[in-house]
Amino acid sequence: MTGRPISLLRFLAADSLWWGTYVIFCSIAGIDLGAQLRSPLFWVIAIALEIWTVVRWFRSRPETLEQRSAALGHGHHRHVARRNLIRRSLLAFVLIAALGLTAITLLVDTSIAEGRTILLGEEFAGAGYEAWSESVAAFNTELWGLAIYDLALLVGIVVITIELIALFSRSRRPDQVSRSLWIRDSLASISTLIPFYVIEIFTVTAMIGAYFFLWDNITPYQLPIDWWTVALGVLAADFAYYWEHRTGHEIRLFWTGHAVHHSSPIFNTAVAFRFGPFEPALAVLFHLPLVLLGFHPAIVILGELAVQAYQFWIHTEVIGRLGPLDRFLNTPSNHRVHHGADPKYLDKNYGGILIVFDRMFGTYQAEEETPTYGLTTQIETTNPLRVWTSEFPALFADLRSSRSWGEWWSYLTRGPGWSPADRRTTTPDSV
Repeated sequence: MTGRPISLLRFLAADSLWWGTYVIFCSIAGIDLGAQLRSPLFWVIAIALEIWTVVRWFRSRPETLEQRSAALGHGHHRHVARRNLIRRSLLAFVLIAALGLTAITLLVDTSIAEGRTILLGEEFAGAGYEAWSESVAAFNTELWGLAIYDLALLVGIVVITIELIALFSRSRRPDQVSRSLWIRDSLASISTLIPFYVIEIFTVTAMIGAYFFLWDNITPYQLPIDWWTVALGVLAADFAYYWEHRTGHEIRLFWTGHAVHHSSPIFNTAVAFRFGPFEPALAVLFHLPLVLLGFHPAIVILGELAVQAYQFWIHTEVIGRLGPLDRFLNTPSNHRVHHGADPKYLDKNYGGILIVFDRMFGTYQAEEETPTYGLTTQIETTNPLRVWTSEFPALFADLRSSRSWGEWWSYLTRGPGWSPADRRTTTPDSV
């Protein structure tokens, strides 16, 4: 019984960690945790999960493990078998806990995202809708967008859990990154949400004000809110995202922010949360024209959320190629190409939901060899502060070295890697 307290503490720590994560997630996502605690279904799922946890603990007790591993050999092999059984038990708990928390949220919570409708609530109240039905439609459209985003977060949590299981369950090949780097870099990716959300607080406020100002005062023709305008609005938002994304790569000032997303040397779901601090501002600029085209601000916001939410599942290596879907959707295979630092993969596959815009504008590249992830010059750090600001020192150095205002402006507005030598218009063959 000497090993029993250690096993028990391991499972209690894992249990507490997942329930703590669930409470934090409910707070961030605007899920009504009180409503779930009052639901019998919540307690059925929670109690079932806890019973399963206790069963796994008893099956992982040293005495039981010794008996189960004895048949596999003696000496060194016996200890290896015991260690593997403990590891598989813990990994199985992580997976079942993630799936259980997802089931609780999907099956029990019927008010998902409603806690954040205050973002547009005052605008809806003061918009002077001609019909009550139009106000309800706008309100519901916002709810759809927030619900889609929240459910996509849940999918992302499940995928990253599967990635963790794959990370610790399989032997590492020489060409793969270490588990330590994988975890440290994933934490660095998640840390980028700190400056991102601090800046987004102000960006969202400006976005809502600008969208409704255009809608109320300038938009020449206002489209109704119904299923076809919502579908068309999401398609338009995806088209706007293509050009927003492409601009983030082709103009250095914007690349300094977007490079944060590309600086990871690994490719997992945590990278989907790896944002540059100034990316929200660029998104607002490229989606403002949709309001001028007649799309209600709630539809535009729904489109932005849908495009962003879609991309939570494509940042992974655990999903291979998807056959015909790779031809018109942005899939994990297509997006792995986008994160490749190899010359053939650079500046390819900008799409959000669809990949057809890349085919139309000549920026499509199918996945062939496994990409080398990261930047052409790797940042070689997982320090959060350096990850957040990795491109700024080089930009400031180039600006200081400018010999004219023209060079200074070119460093900001031309592509990454531009230098004054690129101004030459003659070639060795020219006369």
